[in-house]
Amino acid sequence: MKTGHSAFPSLPHWRDPAPAEPGLLVLLVCAQPIGYVRKADGRTTVVLEKEYGPGLLRLGRHTEIWVLWCFDRNDTPEKNATLQVNPRGKSESRLTGVFATHSPVRPNLIAMTQCMVISVEAKVIEMDSQGMTWSTHYYA
Repeated sequence: MKTGHSAFPSLPHWRDPAPAEPGLLVLLVCAQPIGYVRKADGRTTVVLEKEYGPGLLRLGRHTEIWVLWCFDRNDTPEKNATLQVNPRGKSESRLTGVFATHSPVRPNLIAMTQCMVISVEAKVIEMDSQGMTWSTHYYA
């Protein structure tokens, strides 16, 4: 797998798909972050880019949302190549494939977390979320 710089400035790395065999369709998905996660003073918020604020209209009526975000602190060739881990970092746990765990170390750095909505104001969603990391990119 070759690592290179993306044409999208907010996506620092991308992976070239393997050369396609005749008749094989290769789908490359590019996601553009629309905000970031901030943790401060015991609060977790998603702060959207200004132009996406109108998309939050009536979101406050919902009690829970799914948040797609990036494990951006794990974007290293070594961590991206890891395919098996001991769940929760416990060496006594059986070795398990990363796709069968909640491991942040994986080839695809996109994560999904269900969060309880506390409030929505302008371009900021306050939520109760334990699993998201400060300053990570928010996708949807």
